Amino acid sequence: MSRLYPMAASPRLPTQPHLLLARRTVLAAALGLLFRSALLSRPGQAGGHGRWAEPMPSAARSLLLDGARRGERVIAVGERGHVLISADYGRTWAQAKVPTRALLTAVTMVGSEVAWAVGHGPVVLRSTNGGANWMRQRLPEAAVEPLLDVWFADEQRGVAIGAFGRIMMTEDGGDRWRAGVIDGREPHANAIAQGSEQALYIAAEFGILFGSIDVGRSWTGRGRGTIVGSSWGWPY
Repeated sequence: MSRLYPMAASPRLPTQPHLLLARRTVLAAALGLLFRSALLSRPGQAGGHGRWAEPMPSAARSLLLDGARRGERVIAVGERGHVLISADYGRTWAQAKVPTRALLTAVTMVGSEVAWAVGHGPVVLRSTNGGANWMRQRLPEAAVEPLLDVWFADEQRGVAIGAFGRIMMTEDGGDRWRAGVIDGREPHANAIAQGSEQALYIAAEFGILFGSIDVGRSWTGRGRGTIVGSSWGWPY
């Protein structure tokens, strides 16, 4: 059973900068065509600490890497911190107010109002109004690698994963994050998905698959890492 190794800063950069999942590549192309033809209703606003995502029209031309939907509400995230939201299943779109210009790689929704997004930096963002506004979360100082996917069981318990086997977990809605490494070999953790009940799975570099039956508190590796290549996602 894999334990969470103490997280240490690494000077290396990912060998594949954006580490896009196969499903996100297809989603990015589809969303890009949709946003270019959709009416983007209003520009974003700048302000607060740090750099905020650029307002329209740059968002309409940006690369979008992931999307999430609950009912008719859709949230899409991508480069330069762009977050686009729709409340009518994609007929009209608006740009959200986002306190980062980092590449956002993944987004998930918990109900119709609470959403989480992660990306390079690393950055973890939380929204409590359906994606219209976002708050940047405070992360452990050792967290320096890009985050590539995020999953939440409910509004309190969540897992974020990323490059070099980095994994972060919260059980209090993001007030505190525990950071570690899922495996001493430090394979890039590319995608996380839920199976039955409390089972979670992570697709990683070297063909390694990790499984958890306790909502991410402990992980077991499957595969010896002898495959030349990476596991990028899950069939849907």
